[in-house]
Amino acid sequence: MEQIIDFTLRYLRNKEHFQFMSDLSKMITATTPEALGVVNQFPAFTDVLSKEAIAIGVEDGSSLSKKMSLLDIRRDNTWSAINFRIKSTLTSPIDEEVESAALLERLMNQHGNVRELPYNEETAAVQSLVNDLQGETYAPHVAQIGLTSWVEALKTQNEEFATTFNLRNSEMAGRPNGNVKSVRQELDPLYDKIVDRINAAITLEIAADGVEKFVSELNEKIRYYQNTLAIRSGRSQKDEAEAEEA
Repeated sequence: MEQIIDFTLRYLRNKEHFQFMSDLSKMITATTPEALGVVNQFPAFTDVLSKEAIAIGVEDGSSLSKKMSLLDIRRDNTWSAINFRIKSTLTSPIDEEVESAALLERLMNQHGNVRELPYNEETAAVQSLVNDLQGETYAPHVAQIGLTSWVEALKTQNEEFATTFNLRNSEMAGRPNGNVKSVRQELDPLYDKIVDRINAAITLEIAADGVEKFVSELNEKIRYYQNTLAIRSGRSQKDEAEAEEA
Protein backbone atom coordinates (compact mmCIF):
# COMPACT_ATOMS: atom_id res chain seq x y z
CA MET A 1 0.00 0.00 0.00
CA GLU A 2 1.25 3.47 -0.89
CA GLN A 3 2.32 5.72 1.99
CA ILE A 4 1.63 9.43 2.38
CA ILE A 5 4.36 11.24 0.46
CA ASP A 6 6.63 13.90 1.97
CA PHE A 7 5.40 17.47 1.73
CA THR A 8 7.28 20.62 2.77
CA LEU A 9 4.51 22.82 4.15
CA ARG A 10 6.53 25.97 4.83
CA TYR A 11 6.50 27.09 1.18
CA LEU A 12 2.70 27.29 1.02
CA ARG A 13 1.11 30.70 1.20
CA ASN A 14 -1.10 31.24 4.23
CA LYS A 15 -4.40 30.67 2.48
CA GLU A 16 -3.03 27.64 0.61
CA HIS A 17 -1.81 26.22 3.91
CA PHE A 18 -5.19 26.74 5.56
CA GLN A 19 -7.04 25.24 2.58
CA PHE A 20 -4.80 22.16 2.55
CA MET A 21 -5.20 21.61 6.29
CA SER A 22 -8.97 22.19 6.10
CA ASP A 23 -9.29 19.65 3.30
CA LEU A 24 -7.23 17.18 5.32
CA SER A 25 -9.49 17.69 8.34
CA LYS A 26 -12.57 16.94 6.22
CA MET A 27 -10.91 13.83 4.77
CA ILE A 28 -9.99 12.54 8.23
CA THR A 29 -13.54 13.13 9.45
CA ALA A 30 -14.97 11.29 6.44
CA THR A 31 -12.67 8.28 6.80
CA THR A 32 -12.92 8.60 10.62
CA PRO A 33 -10.02 9.13 13.03
CA GLU A 34 -10.63 5.62 14.37
CA ALA A 35 -10.02 3.98 11.00
CA LEU A 36 -6.89 6.07 10.46
CA GLY A 37 -5.55 5.45 13.97
CA VAL A 38 -5.31 9.16 14.84
CA VAL A 39 -7.96 9.42 17.56
CA ASN A 40 -5.50 10.96 20.02
CA GLN A 41 -3.90 13.33 17.49
CA PHE A 42 -6.94 14.68 15.66
CA PRO A 43 -8.55 16.82 18.42
CA ALA A 44 -5.39 18.91 18.91
CA PHE A 45 -5.10 19.26 15.13
CA THR A 46 -8.64 20.61 14.77
CA ASP A 47 -8.19 22.98 17.71
CA VAL A 48 -5.11 24.61 16.17
CA LEU A 49 -6.74 24.62 12.72
CA SER A 50 -9.54 26.71 14.23
CA LYS A 51 -6.91 29.13 15.54
CA GLU A 52 -5.46 29.38 12.03
CA ALA A 53 -8.89 30.24 10.62
CA ILE A 54 -9.23 33.08 13.14
CA ALA A 55 -5.69 34.31 12.50
CA ILE A 56 -6.20 34.39 8.73
CA GLY A 57 -9.49 36.23 9.17
CA VAL A 58 -7.77 38.83 11.32
CA GLU A 59 -4.88 39.26 8.88
CA ASP A 60 -7.31 39.71 6.00
CA GLY A 61 -8.74 42.64 7.94
CA SER A 62 -5.39 44.41 8.16
CA SER A 63 -4.18 46.67 5.37
CA LEU A 64 -0.57 45.97 6.36
CA SER A 65 -0.67 42.16 6.50
CA LYS A 66 0.22 41.57 2.85
CA LYS A 67 3.06 44.08 2.99
CA MET A 68 4.37 42.48 6.17
CA SER A 69 4.28 39.02 4.59
CA LEU A 70 6.21 40.25 1.54
CA LEU A 71 8.79 41.95 3.77
CA ASP A 72 9.24 38.74 5.73
CA ILE A 73 9.81 36.78 2.51
CA ARG A 74 12.32 39.38 1.33
CA ARG A 75 14.44 39.24 4.49
CA ASP A 76 14.22 35.42 4.46
CA ASN A 77 15.53 35.40 0.89
CA THR A 78 18.38 37.74 1.81
CA TRP A 79 19.32 35.55 4.78
CA SER A 80 19.29 32.52 2.45
CA ALA A 81 21.49 34.33 -0.09
CA ILE A 82 24.02 35.23 2.60
CA ASN A 83 24.03 31.68 3.93
CA PHE A 84 24.46 30.26 0.42
CA ARG A 85 27.32 32.64 -0.40
CA ILE A 86 29.13 31.60 2.78
CA LYS A 87 28.75 27.90 2.01
CA SER A 88 29.79 28.39 -1.61
CA THR A 89 32.92 30.30 -0.57
CA LEU A 90 34.08 27.29 1.44
CA THR A 91 35.22 25.87 -1.92
CA SER A 92 37.01 29.06 -2.98
CA PRO A 93 40.55 28.64 -4.40
CA ILE A 94 41.65 31.54 -2.18
CA ASP A 95 42.68 30.37 1.29
CA GLU A 96 41.81 33.65 3.02
CA GLU A 97 38.26 33.48 1.68
CA VAL A 98 37.87 29.89 2.84
CA GLU A 99 39.04 30.81 6.33
CA SER A 100 36.59 33.70 6.53
CA ALA A 101 33.74 31.57 5.20
CA ALA A 102 34.43 28.83 7.75
CA LEU A 103 34.34 31.36 10.58
CA LEU A 104 31.11 32.89 9.30
CA GLU A 105 29.52 29.47 8.80
CA ARG A 106 30.09 28.69 12.48
CA LEU A 107 28.46 32.00 13.39
CA MET A 108 25.44 31.28 11.18
CA ASN A 109 25.08 27.84 12.74
CA GLN A 110 25.18 29.38 16.21
CA HIS A 111 22.30 31.69 15.33
CA GLY A 112 20.36 28.89 13.64
CA ASN A 113 17.75 29.02 10.88
CA VAL A 114 16.03 32.27 11.85
CA ARG A 115 13.49 31.89 9.03
CA GLU A 116 11.58 29.27 11.02
CA LEU A 117 10.94 31.56 14.00
CA PRO A 118 7.71 33.50 14.68
CA TYR A 119 7.75 37.06 13.34
CA ASN A 120 8.81 38.88 16.50
CA GLU A 121 11.42 36.27 17.44
CA GLU A 122 12.85 36.29 13.92
CA THR A 123 13.19 40.07 14.01
CA ALA A 124 15.22 39.89 17.22
CA ALA A 125 17.29 36.96 15.91
CA VAL A 126 18.12 38.72 12.63
CA GLN A 127 19.12 41.86 14.51
CA SER A 128 21.43 39.82 16.75
CA LEU A 129 22.98 38.13 13.71
CA VAL A 130 23.49 41.45 11.93
CA ASN A 131 25.09 42.94 15.04
CA ASP A 132 27.62 40.10 15.05
CA LEU A 133 28.26 40.27 11.30
CA GLN A 134 28.86 44.02 11.46
CA GLY A 135 30.85 43.87 14.69
CA GLU A 136 34.60 44.22 15.03
CA THR A 137 35.24 40.46 15.09
CA TYR A 138 33.36 39.41 11.97
CA ALA A 139 33.09 42.53 9.76
CA PRO A 140 36.54 41.97 8.14
CA HIS A 141 35.55 38.41 7.24
CA VAL A 142 32.22 39.61 5.85
CA ALA A 143 34.14 42.07 3.67
CA GLN A 144 36.63 39.36 2.67
CA ILE A 145 33.93 37.37 0.90
CA GLY A 146 32.00 40.36 -0.45
CA LEU A 147 28.97 40.31 1.84
CA THR A 148 29.11 43.76 3.40
CA SER A 149 26.34 45.25 1.26
CA TRP A 150 24.19 42.13 1.64
CA VAL A 151 24.40 42.25 5.42
CA GLU A 152 23.48 45.93 5.34
CA ALA A 153 20.51 45.05 3.11
CA LEU A 154 19.40 42.40 5.61
CA LYS A 155 19.60 44.97 8.40
CA THR A 156 17.50 47.47 6.43
CA GLN A 157 14.90 44.86 5.47
CA ASN A 158 14.63 43.63 9.05
CA GLU A 159 14.14 47.17 10.35
CA GLU A 160 11.48 47.84 7.72
CA PHE A 161 9.70 44.64 8.73
CA ALA A 162 9.85 45.61 12.42
CA THR A 163 8.35 49.03 11.65
CA THR A 164 5.52 47.51 9.61
CA PHE A 165 4.93 44.82 12.25
CA ASN A 166 4.54 47.46 14.96
CA LEU A 167 2.21 49.56 12.81
CA ARG A 168 0.10 46.50 12.11
CA ASN A 169 -0.07 45.63 15.80
CA SER A 170 -1.31 49.14 16.54
CA GLU A 171 -3.88 48.84 13.77
CA MET A 172 -5.12 45.50 15.10
CA ALA A 173 -5.06 46.29 18.81
CA GLY A 174 -8.06 44.75 20.52
CA ARG A 175 -8.67 42.18 17.79
CA PRO A 176 -8.06 38.41 18.16
CA ASN A 177 -4.53 37.10 17.55
CA GLY A 178 -3.64 37.28 13.84
CA ASN A 179 -0.16 35.79 13.80
CA VAL A 180 -0.66 33.14 11.11
CA LYS A 181 3.03 32.23 10.96
CA SER A 182 3.04 31.36 14.67
CA VAL A 183 -0.10 29.23 14.35
CA ARG A 184 1.32 27.43 11.32
CA GLN A 185 4.41 26.50 13.31
CA GLU A 186 2.09 25.01 15.90
CA LEU A 187 -0.03 23.14 13.35
CA ASP A 188 2.65 21.65 11.11
CA PRO A 189 4.12 19.30 13.77
CA LEU A 190 0.59 18.01 14.44
CA TYR A 191 0.23 17.26 10.74
CA ASP A 192 3.53 15.38 10.85
CA LYS A 193 2.33 13.28 13.79
CA ILE A 194 -0.83 12.31 11.93
CA VAL A 195 1.13 11.39 8.81
CA ASP A 196 3.64 9.37 10.84
CA ARG A 197 0.85 7.41 12.56
CA ILE A 198 -0.84 6.53 9.30
CA ASN A 199 2.40 5.62 7.53
CA ALA A 200 3.47 3.47 10.48
CA ALA A 201 0.23 1.50 10.28
CA ILE A 202 0.81 0.97 6.57
CA THR A 203 4.39 -0.19 7.18
CA LEU A 204 3.23 -2.66 9.83
CA GLU A 205 0.42 -3.81 7.52
CA ILE A 206 -2.25 -3.06 10.11
CA ALA A 207 -3.99 -0.23 8.26
CA ALA A 208 -7.78 -0.44 8.36
CA ASP A 209 -10.19 -0.44 5.44
CA GLY A 210 -10.48 2.97 3.87
CA VAL A 211 -6.89 3.99 4.56
CA GLU A 212 -5.68 3.16 1.06
CA LYS A 213 -8.35 5.39 -0.53
CA PHE A 214 -7.58 8.16 1.98
CA VAL A 215 -3.85 8.04 1.23
CA SER A 216 -4.42 8.01 -2.52
CA GLU A 217 -6.64 11.10 -2.34
CA LEU A 218 -4.29 12.93 0.02
CA ASN A 219 -1.26 12.20 -2.16
CA GLU A 220 -3.12 13.52 -5.19
CA LYS A 221 -3.81 16.73 -3.28
CA ILE A 222 -0.17 16.98 -2.15
CA ARG A 223 1.05 16.51 -5.72
CA TYR A 224 -1.26 19.31 -6.85
CA TYR A 225 0.28 21.72 -4.34
CA GLN A 226 3.80 20.52 -5.12
CA ASN A 227 3.20 21.26 -8.80
CA THR A 228 1.83 24.71 -7.91
CA LEU A 229 4.93 25.45 -5.84
CA ALA A 230 7.24 24.19 -8.59
CA ILE A 231 5.58 26.45 -11.17
CA ARG A 232 5.77 29.41 -8.80
CA SER A 233 9.43 28.72 -8.06
CA GLY A 234 10.20 28.50 -11.77
CA ARG A 235 8.55 31.85 -12.40
CA SER A 236 10.45 33.43 -9.52
CA GLN A 237 13.79 32.15 -10.82
CA LYS A 238 12.91 33.40 -14.32
CA ASP A 239 12.06 36.85 -12.96
CA GLU A 240 15.32 36.98 -11.01
CA ALA A 241 17.31 35.99 -14.10
CA GLU A 242 15.59 38.66 -16.21
CA ALA A 243 16.26 41.26 -13.51
CA GLU A 244 19.95 40.37 -13.48
CA GLU A 245 20.13 40.69 -17.27
CA ALA A 246 18.37 44.08 -17.24
